[in-house]
Amino acid sequence: MAAIAQRTKSPIVPAMSAVAAGVSNTMSLQPTTFSTSTNANGSYSTQDQVQSFPPSTLKDWLAYGIMPLHVAVQTYAWGVPGHSSLVGKTYKRNTNIPINPETPYAELWMGDHPNGDANIKVASSSVLGLQDTNAGLNVKLSQVIKEQNMQFPYLFKILSVNNALSIQAHPDKQLAKQLHMQAPKNYPDDNHKPEMSVALTPFSGMCGFRHVDQIRKSLQSTPELVQVVGKSIVDKFETDLDTFYQSNNAGADVTTVTANDPRKALLKSIFSGMMHQDPQVVSEQAGKLESRLGAMLASSSGNLSPEDALFLDLNKQYPNDVGCFSAYFLNHVLLQEGEAFFMAANEPHAYLKGDCVEIMARSDNVVRAGLTPKFKDVDTLLTMLTYNFGSVDFVQPEKIGSYISKYVPPVQEFQLERIELPSSQSVTLPEAKGPGILL
Repeated sequence: MAAIAQRTKSPIVPAMSAVAAGVSNTMSLQPTTFSTSTNANGSYSTQDQVQSFPPSTLKDWLAYGIMPLHVAVQTYAWGVPGHSSLVGKTYKRNTNIPINPETPYAELWMGDHPNGDANIKVASSSVLGLQDTNAGLNVKLSQVIKEQNMQFPYLFKILSVNNALSIQAHPDKQLAKQLHMQAPKNYPDDNHKPEMSVALTPFSGMCGFRHVDQIRKSLQSTPELVQVVGKSIVDKFETDLDTFYQSNNAGADVTTVTANDPRKALLKSIFSGMMHQDPQVVSEQAGKLESRLGAMLASSSGNLSPEDALFLDLNKQYPNDVGCFSAYFLNHVLLQEGEAFFMAANEPHAYLKGDCVEIMARSDNVVRAGLTPKFKDVDTLLTMLTYNFGSVDFVQPEKIGSYISKYVPPVQEFQLERIELPSSQSVTLPEAKGPGILL
């Protein structure tokens, strides 16, 4: 189920596992209690503890604390097709709309963003006390939010990823306003979009830049990459990096990266060289690299590096795309179920495979530069990136009691709580600032 909640009563969810999305708990609302029970056949069920359901007025709905939603689905090409998609199966369960086995179900959107505004599941708009609205599912969540003078600062999603997403980053608030003003068709929001992802299955992605010394080793072992970046650019990168270490009396693998670290400019030079390379050069070198790595695989002693293997995988999906060479620049991360990472504004990333829940500030702004047929804005991406390198911002959940794991990113707009309940148990979510979404 998906529902918007104010945490003012005691809604019951019919599942042993749930996710609650909400804003960071800088203000408090009343706690919410969940419970489960098991039928004789082993399935989970609930009993309504509210005397009159559904409530008859908006006031009663808010007192009850939960409003069921019909949510939106996005069918992007990189999604998982048909009944294999967690997004597709969840969408069918939520809306009773049949699954098309050929359709790639990519993202389930839960929130009031205009590109995927949820519907309130009620029999009549009069239940919500709204004026001039059609009955039932045509009552938009955004309308309820607006008329109640509430703010929905985040967007909550499920993702089912079958093929790699674009090499991308999301702008900070200042840049978002500028891009929205200049090109509202490509950048529909004036808000930033920090985001956090929690794996539901083994989930892989590229997140942030590898350490410059690791990238250097890839350049030294991958002549095709040198040609894509540009040999003169690589030579200067090598010389300047040596000078940095010598001038600081430091060896390689210096782990502290300061705000004005000169290595950031060096990283920008080689990444920009790659992204600006002539497509014909990229195509030729991608073909050469694919052939060389294929021959290594065919030999009895051929062992590919993780970066080489990822390049081959990306090049199968997006042949001769410059974004395939990002495998040598970006951290390759594999999350297990329940593990999470945070992506701040202006940091490069691309999801690769698996299912996750994702929560972000309320925005759909994406600056792309590879691995996509969609609009690319390479110069903007190269200018906006921070060029921080060497680490991934993993989010460690805080255990609250026996059943709740809380994920708190370094932003105020959102947090996640994962609830795992044994049969016939109950749990009370801690007070939090609303509104929240229960999945």
